[in-house]
Amino acid sequence: MNIIEDTNEGLDWNPQKDKVEDYIFVTYSFHSDFDSKEAAYFLAREQSTSTYNRLHGETIEIREARATKLYDLKKDIFVLAYPIANIRFQISELLVTINGSGNFLHSKIFSKLIVEGIQFPKKFLGNFSGPKYGKDLLEYFDITKRPILIGVQKPSIGLPTAQHVERALEAFRGGCEIVKDDEQLYPDDPANLIEDRLKILAEKLPGLRKKYKKNFIYVFNLASDEKILDYCKLIEKYSKEKIPLFGIMVSLLLGLPFIRFVRENTKLPLFSHPSGFGLYTRGPYGFSNHALVKILRLSGVDCIIHPGVYSDIAYADEKMSKAAKNSCNEKMDSIKQSILAFGGGMRKENYKQTQKLMNGNDFVFLVGGAIFGNKNGPKSGAEDLIKFMES
Repeated sequence: MNIIEDTNEGLDWNPQKDKVEDYIFVTYSFHSDFDSKEAAYFLAREQSTSTYNRLHGETIEIREARATKLYDLKKDIFVLAYPIANIRFQISELLVTINGSGNFLHSKIFSKLIVEGIQFPKKFLGNFSGPKYGKDLLEYFDITKRPILIGVQKPSIGLPTAQHVERALEAFRGGCEIVKDDEQLYPDDPANLIEDRLKILAEKLPGLRKKYKKNFIYVFNLASDEKILDYCKLIEKYSKEKIPLFGIMVSLLLGLPFIRFVRENTKLPLFSHPSGFGLYTRGPYGFSNHALVKILRLSGVDCIIHPGVYSDIAYADEKMSKAAKNSCNEKMDSIKQSILAFGGGMRKENYKQTQKLMNGNDFVFLVGGAIFGNKNGPKSGAEDLIKFMES
């Protein structure tokens, strides 16, 4: 096809013709050595009806109906309006469209291009289930003096089943509301098979709930993509209580569309592990924390585990953490709010700072070594930490 001169006709937002409810609005921060407006037009063309230039056959009628529109432009920020018709209601197509096919990276048009924010219209949100539990999950735990505490099993891998389960029960006895696998323990670990753990925990947890007059939930890491729904069904078989005994955790590295697929095929509380956060958010191209957490919430994650703040090993700063909280809490039509958890190097020393940053107890504190590394065992580790948290 012959390339013809492009006048950018039909690429500007037209308030007389374009309807807000038919578009997804995406805010980008960017840097380009080209004219800012031309760079924005380039992305609008490339991610909808054109390539880098307008082609024969690309009529004004096609552009008015299906082209991405330049909605706003400031010094280093522009907003593009993407037609819902181009994306429909797919997470995968949303990601391909707003984050690009990669062409604009190779073209050297942009040396930086970050999806800073996304506004979804009601028409789009109505086609997503979102979190099944979200913050309703917190109501299962009658905790007011502090945030919910999640204990992370340590050592992560290598323990035989009996010892792994007993250490989890000890953490529950010490006061943890939730205990979870670490992300490296996969379901088919020959030393610690998931069904072996399930059988023991399903037998022990109801009695523990009754004894302590408190609900407990154990969360299994499901790192297997091809068998994940089989594992969900297996876990559901052992979790017949009205208040779930068990939840599941998945990694961002399984893929955001796949996470939505899991959510729509299980009743279990769904947790996401932050492995992969940095691939999305730590370069000159990709997503802000605000945008990524919002997509995780849209995909149906009940509890989003976020890299730790004020941590010696995790990279999150105050701005990122506040943005993540806003994404969990902001109004998204009927989509439930997600729970925000902080994990990775969390301990006594950064608890008070985190609590102050979150303006109270509207987060979950996720701790591994400070509980399971206690010389007197996980029960003492949990008790010591909770005493400090409630002081």
